[in-house]
Amino acid sequence: MSPGLEKVLQVVDELPEAEQFDLYTHLRGRFKPDAVDEGDESAEVEADWDRELENRVRDVEEGKVVLVSGDEFERRTAALFDELGIRRQADSVPGA
Repeated sequence: MSPGLEKVLQVVDELPEAEQFDLYTHLRGRFKPDAVDEGDESAEVEADWDRELENRVRDVEEGKVVLVSGDEFERRTAALFDELGIRRQADSVPGA
């Protein structure tokens, strides 16, 4: 490893975790695996989903979103469906 790279890594280690993640995301976007064909649409879609997942994880880690339990999700969904007059099929509702 070159002295220049060692210095860069030392600086990176001193960055806050969120900034390290931003750097990782930036660098990851610059390099594509050799196996990915530039014309392959599925690889492009996969890369888009990877970025989306990284953004969502960062939002959770930074407290920008609040997670809810599965039970809370079901309660909210049921209340919304009731409000909108949508009848759910019994076999599609967990525990029904």
